[in-house]
Amino acid sequence: VWEGYVRPDFSEAYTFVAVGPEGVRLTVDDRVLLDTIEASKSFGEAGAHARRTEPIDLVAGAMHKVRIEMVKRGDACRFRLDWE
Repeated sequence: VWEGYVRPDFSEAYTFVAVGPEGVRLTVDDRVLLDTIEASKSFGEAGAHARRTEPIDLVAGAMHKVRIEMVKRGDACRFRLDWE
């Protein structure tokens, strides 16, 4: 689990992109935007996948809480979160 904050420069809709090989649950301001954890447990995944969220409105200058939960298989796990 990783928790942190984003603070946008502009008030507008933002899309998050999670890139990684495992299932992920992404929550922004207590709203679940992405949840592929159960699917990854059932089917397993190989290679990196990019998953895009629906846009969410964020307010300029405000701290918006981000929480990431991941399913990790094996010893190594690479994960990247982009927002645009």
